[in-house]
Amino acid sequence: MVLLDLPSIGSQVVRKAPASYTKIVVKGMTRAEMILKVVMAPHEPLVVFVDNYIKLLTDCNTETFQKILDMK
Repeated sequence: MVLLDLPSIGSQVVRKAPASYTKIVVKGMTRAEMILKVVMAPHEPLVVFVDNYIKLLTDCNTETFQKILDMK
């Protein structure tokens, strides 16, 4: 994954990314993946769409839900 290699790009020494950096990247990419899954899911029936949103995105709030609807 390119994002995990960023800390050592251009460096002569090849080393693993720091654990804190890896954790942040994985967390961010997991969230992005869940958002894509919700956006790509069929929106009908509405109850199933909302249940899918709640299941995949644990921080359910109206602002995030509105952004998801805007992307659809």
